[in-house]
Amino acid sequence: MRHLFLLALVGCGTSTNATYHRDVRPLMEANCVTCHSGDATVAPYDFSSYESVASYAPLIVAAVEEKIMPPWGYDPGCNDIVGLEHLSDDEIALFTAWAERGYPEGRESDYVAPEVTPYPTPDRDPDVIAAMDGYLPDRGLSDDYRCVQMGAPTTEDLFVSATRVRPGNLAVAHHAILYAMPPSQRDLVDRLEAEDPEEGYECFGGPGAESGEQSEAMMITGWAPGGEGFRPLPDGVALRIPAGSQLVLQMHYNTLGATGVDADDVDSTAVDLWTYPAGVLPDELVTAWPIVKLDLDIAAYDSESVQIQRQRMPLDGRILASSPHMHVRGVSQETTLIREDGEEICLANIPQYNFQWQRGYAFSEPIEVGWADEFRIRCTYDNSSQNQPGGETPVDITWGEGTFDEMCLNFVSVATPFYGDGSGEVCDGFEQCMATCDAGDLFCRTSCMSSASDSCFSCGVASLFSECAQTGCESEYSGFYDCMFGEAPTTRERFLHAMYECRAATNAYWACAEQRVDAGDCAADYVDCPELSGLATR
Repeated sequence: MRHLFLLALVGCGTSTNATYHRDVRPLMEANCVTCHSGDATVAPYDFSSYESVASYAPLIVAAVEEKIMPPWGYDPGCNDIVGLEHLSDDEIALFTAWAERGYPEGRESDYVAPEVTPYPTPDRDPDVIAAMDGYLPDRGLSDDYRCVQMGAPTTEDLFVSATRVRPGNLAVAHHAILYAMPPSQRDLVDRLEAEDPEEGYECFGGPGAESGEQSEAMMITGWAPGGEGFRPLPDGVALRIPAGSQLVLQMHYNTLGATGVDADDVDSTAVDLWTYPAGVLPDELVTAWPIVKLDLDIAAYDSESVQIQRQRMPLDGRILASSPHMHVRGVSQETTLIREDGEEICLANIPQYNFQWQRGYAFSEPIEVGWADEFRIRCTYDNSSQNQPGGETPVDITWGEGTFDEMCLNFVSVATPFYGDGSGEVCDGFEQCMATCDAGDLFCRTSCMSSASDSCFSCGVASLFSECAQTGCESEYSGFYDCMFGEAPTTRERFLHAMYECRAATNAYWACAEQRVDAGDCAADYVDCPELSGLATR
């Protein structure tokens, strides 16, 4: 829970008369008791009374002094964040002074309740509840990835205003991600589930579980250790799940640290969704865009391996939040927005990354972002002998889905204008958005795909450079290809970066290919996003 006050301290702020009720209790109620209370499920121990706090007082003070608790990894000097949970040096000094006096209780009459703003909570029941029946993680796998279809496919557009993930087995849960699979992949998911005797199906690497098949899955919400459960969006902003989508929950279990196998280990994670009423449309749609470095190269025994990536994305909107993610060897992560004029804005700085406390950080004021802006992510890892899970011998580490692989990733939540009318089409609003683009601007076209939905964007980008689109445009495509360093980018993010850096060659190619696409000649490439093909015939 965030505290909105700075305790007024007498003198220099490290009073030798510090007591529990006057000095420590207000700070703990503002920063600790939300998780450490008798009815909380996030953390152990009950810190809601002096008696319970006194039992753990030395451990509490040590954790505060070492800045392990409260578990707030975000550097407060980076940007203004909603729900700041951070103790100042003066506040930490009060815990030290209290310990030096022997942890006295003091007079309860000295207690002054802190002004606090609680975590946001829903004011009504969820509109959609998606829950697992119950799955026992496979202890034979150190990393067990399990996907489960959640309910029937959607029959109309859903505009989600808030989500809540309720993890069922905190002892082994590494993460939970709810995806929306497009209609074209529903048969694949049905087949995978039918072939697996357990609930759901194995899905290491993604909900499609087959190379390339998962690329069009849209991430709805997620959870990782230490993350908040309830995530509301600002008024007028929603996440769109196109009609016909199948919700699929991916659970990643890391079983190495768990002990015992009994009925209590069954996981029944659930996801709650709050949606707009029928007929009510949002002003903006939000999409979680990955700022990512995939070609990680972390050498064995390197205690300070720094990995950096710069990228662009087809964005013209407002950044609402940031969600940094690494694995167990991650030490720190920084994400920076770089304006076209060179100005740098800190989006996230986690100087002491802790895998057990991964959170999303919402900005107090949204940050404007445009196509010309660039993102830079910097991840640092400790792969020395002293920082190996289970005392293993260090090995070279690359990107991977396993807990003991690594990632360098930050999902930024971006709100963009919604031009649609609620028709239920995958690319609802695309044509209206295209009316704002300059003729022949392919980067603007991709931005309009993104504004419609993640499924529209994935389908559209995959089709822009199809064999059909390239027909008769081989020389223009060659110029675009050569501009991209003579090597096709291997990820969507790098592809977009190259599109921007090579705008002249990109638009020259599109000036040729656009005629075939907009005439409908390549309609077979746009089965999942037909609104993107044949514009000239409508």
